[in-house]
Amino acid sequence: MSEKIIVIGAGPAGSVAAERCAQEETEVTLIERWLLGGCCLNVGCIPSKALLNASEIFHQSLNSEDLGVTANASIDYAKTASWKNNVVEKLRSQSRKPLERAGVTIKEGEGLFSSSSEIIVNDGENEESIEFDKAIIATGSEVIELPNFPFDHEAVLNSRQFIELEELPDRLLIVGAGYIGMELGTVAAKLGVDVTTIEMTNQILPGWDKRLIKPVEKKAKNLGIDFHFGLKATELKTKDNENIVIAENESGEEKEFPTNQVLVTVGRKPQVDGLNLDNTKVRTNENGFIETNESMQTNDPNIYAAGDVAGEPMLAHKAFRDAVIASNSILDKETPPRGHVPSVVFTDPKISQVGISPSKKNKSRHSVGRAYFRANGAAFTKNKTEGLARILFDKETETILGADIVGPDASELIHELCLAIENNLGVKEIVNTIHAHPTLSEIILKAAENAGEFPTYSL
Repeated sequence: MSEKIIVIGAGPAGSVAAERCAQEETEVTLIERWLLGGCCLNVGCIPSKALLNASEIFHQSLNSEDLGVTANASIDYAKTASWKNNVVEKLRSQSRKPLERAGVTIKEGEGLFSSSSEIIVNDGENEESIEFDKAIIATGSEVIELPNFPFDHEAVLNSRQFIELEELPDRLLIVGAGYIGMELGTVAAKLGVDVTTIEMTNQILPGWDKRLIKPVEKKAKNLGIDFHFGLKATELKTKDNENIVIAENESGEEKEFPTNQVLVTVGRKPQVDGLNLDNTKVRTNENGFIETNESMQTNDPNIYAAGDVAGEPMLAHKAFRDAVIASNSILDKETPPRGHVPSVVFTDPKISQVGISPSKKNKSRHSVGRAYFRANGAAFTKNKTEGLARILFDKETETILGADIVGPDASELIHELCLAIENNLGVKEIVNTIHAHPTLSEIILKAAENAGEFPTYSL
């Protein structure tokens, strides 16, 4: 008899794991309490990038006089939202087909462990008990709610609720300048919203190198985003039918920010509540993530975890790899390496990074090659010359160990360097690879050339 496998959560990790296991003639049941595709497809990665694209087109139409382009464009945001929803619905429909072809049984409801070999599926009306041999927890993550700022879909929004809006406010106050706040703030600002952002730390995108965030902050300010650093949002008041956010600095001094709506983007946390993990041997760490080994197996030998719930970075492409490792482990097949996970921020300009950050180089062991978009012909033709690319490599072996990029299409350009790092390639291999001209990819070639005594090319 084939092995019975339960997968809880149909987001990036759960869908991949379920399909992969079912292809090996196991009996797979996929449990999802909401929508196929999870947060990423429905209210995260995909719709936010659709809105970023729409807002960029609108913004460019109004700001291309130097190119001889003038337009009297307007935005029908309800129509934009409808287009975004259609994109999501098409992809969601596509996500179901491979699962059904593989023979996955999809059940709607919540999955609750009654033991290490049995789960209860509750659809709100009925309960069904299912025994299993192996289970994969892929329940993802959820937004963090601030004290005194409960999400009410009206005055205070989380990222999901903002993405689901059909009408934008005139004024928006964003709490948190991390990647979600910066991306959605960019959407709003480019569509004409008066955006104010308050951040507890002293910079946007906390944790990112200031060399990378400098052009992003410059562009955001040019878009009209008003940043206030070193402030903590403490209270929301209503006065004369106006929402007012109270924020204070380290000294306790308060400042008031009037706004129409508040968007809270202070991070996400693993979604483990309600799984009844106490009925298993599964353990979570101090941050709430499920503890796993290199095979994504938890402390309970029957149960695995993958995706956001299994630890940072909480990224969809990391979840895909987790799912492959977990499913291959269950199927007793060779697992791929953990790999180097690239990070991308879809701001304007975009930022990407993989491997060891060049900002953390060891001067005695590492060296860095740099190149600037202001010296890239393709960047000039796109009228986007802000930013740079950096490659960190071993001085002795010239092996590439890390890289980062800020500039146009940084989200696409990073993958040449991902490939180089995964295959232990050196800067010479980049230099010896012919890059088409004129393309943005030549920024990688130029950074590699500048890493050593190599011939250089002109614009």
